[in-house]
Amino acid sequence: MIHFFPHFADSVERMQETPFAQELRRLKVEHRFFMAKIDLTHRNIFELLFRVYPSLTFMALRKAIASLVHAETKPDFVVLTTEVEVIVFGLVRLLTRLKPLIVFETFIFTKRENSLKGRLHLHYMKIALQFADIALSHSRHEAREYAAIFASTKCRFFFVPYGTSVDKRAEFIAFAASQPSPPLPVIVSAGRSSRDYRTLLQAVAGLPCKLRIIAYNFDDPIDPRQREQVEILQGYFGEDYLRELAKGDIVAIPLSRDAVSAGQMVLLQASALRKPIIITRTTTTEDYVTDGETALTVPLKDVSSLQTAIVRLLNNPGLRDRLAANAAERFEKEFCTEAYVRAMVASLASTQPT
Repeated sequence: MIHFFPHFADSVERMQETPFAQELRRLKVEHRFFMAKIDLTHRNIFELLFRVYPSLTFMALRKAIASLVHAETKPDFVVLTTEVEVIVFGLVRLLTRLKPLIVFETFIFTKRENSLKGRLHLHYMKIALQFADIALSHSRHEAREYAAIFASTKCRFFFVPYGTSVDKRAEFIAFAASQPSPPLPVIVSAGRSSRDYRTLLQAVAGLPCKLRIIAYNFDDPIDPRQREQVEILQGYFGEDYLRELAKGDIVAIPLSRDAVSAGQMVLLQASALRKPIIITRTTTTEDYVTDGETALTVPLKDVSSLQTAIVRLLNNPGLRDRLAANAAERFEKEFCTEAYVRAMVASLASTQPT
């Protein structure tokens, strides 16, 4: 029995309609969802400490009691997505005779400078992982690195490729195909975490194309000579965002850091929408793309290589079509939500609750 605690749905009925739940049923995995829709967004450390953490702690305590104390069928695994929940569930577990394995889903740890703040952050995460039995990472490199960093904890780290779903995927693809061809090809980029838009802006300068960047916040300087070439789209979320992504002729994902998970969400969404992709080659993206087959990859902060890749796709429609088709096929096999559920269940099945 696996207990899940999603943050994004407000009813079990709605959750049961998702590909995630449907795949669990297809696999005949005993499971139960404990719904708890909560806003985890915050603009500063003050909001994090005094609004998000207290709300998350109270929610986790209620769900821990519901799962570990009151549930008729007790869990073998509880799958949690924040360190606060892991700590709360770990403390409640200490007070019961139950021994479910605590799974920290999507564990990401960013190394910080060797300062008091960095050392406190590391110590805090070590405390959280003392309560976790399993942590799932979306990068092989990160799983190996975390196992070394947190060797003093009992936590075991598993690589599970990230998976997602694109609602109305076929509609977005059909919509993009129905649009008239623009005067110039359009390159679309999106996201903010660990993005290197400065390199992308330099790479497209002077090329016969338009660049649209979808970003919640954007503060990189734009050369006045590129004002007609570059468009910044802010406030695009959900279907509006996916529609703009689908309309692009090429999707570019420039990354600024090597060993931090970033870009996978946009990469997989673009793959699902059958887009030709250019992405920075990093230790965390190599699990998701094959250069020349499902995308073109370029080195970090290399303007010349990025520009060469863009020109190559602009001048070769056949290559664009082949990369897009291969990316969509690989998405369906390895990176859709159903594939993620299968990989996660297989990882949990390889362990034995005590």
